[in-house]
Amino acid sequence: MAILTAWTFEPSALAGVAQAALAYTVLALLAGQRGRPLGARRIVAFSLGLALLLVALISPLDLLADGYLLSAHMIQHLLLLAAVPPLLILGVPRWIWRAIVATRPGDLAERLLGQPLIAFALYTGAIAIWHLPPCYDAALADTRIHIVEHLCFLFVAGAFWWVALAPLPERDQLGPFGRVLYLFAAGIPNTIVAAALTFAPQPLYAPYVAPADPYGFLVLIRQGWGLTALADQQLAGVLMWIPMGLLLSGLALLILVRALDGPRAPRALPSH
Repeated sequence: MAILTAWTFEPSALAGVAQAALAYTVLALLAGQRGRPLGARRIVAFSLGLALLLVALISPLDLLADGYLLSAHMIQHLLLLAAVPPLLILGVPRWIWRAIVATRPGDLAERLLGQPLIAFALYTGAIAIWHLPPCYDAALADTRIHIVEHLCFLFVAGAFWWVALAPLPERDQLGPFGRVLYLFAAGIPNTIVAAALTFAPQPLYAPYVAPADPYGFLVLIRQGWGLTALADQQLAGVLMWIPMGLLLSGLALLILVRALDGPRAPRALPSH
């Protein structure tokens, strides 16, 4: 199917991911030489984060998102908001984060963006504002605005997940129970936007009503897949509602269970 081969290979996206991958590879090699290996799980997390970033920005998903399907655009947004940033954060070991926040710029940035109310407001505000029809349509019409939108999502999501994951316990301002409430609260504005998309009686975004169809995929989408503009919008709302809700509530429950379980006592050594 031609649509599966429609990769864009955007130079700026490729360059950014390549630079991040190179920096991380050098870090992993230096850390290993100094007897502080990053560990397989962290390497897998960071690598998966970069891979999903490429999927979001240069795969056929990006082409469908830009010109054909709101549901594809929603998947792209979910990757940028809820998959890539937490994976990249988890891929960096604590001693690297501590070295970063030990610098004056790193400390100032963390003290500002690591404030739960600020991170929460930036994240939920960005989701709400960018899904307003005038802002959404402007991003689809102008590549520069679209790039700003994606960078905005990565930036605010980085702040949000930094607070939610608390990779440095000494910088955790909420504690486990506070982070549980933080995650559940984040689901409220997400649900409002998702419900607005799901139950709207008509399509909200003009570019998806009559796509320009430069690649000739519209017949496949409308007739083969049976996705009208309104059905596509409803699917986008459901994608935003359920997967995001499950992620936020699932992580909240995991944090809660671990907090209630408490620290485990060290295993006693045999007496003989």
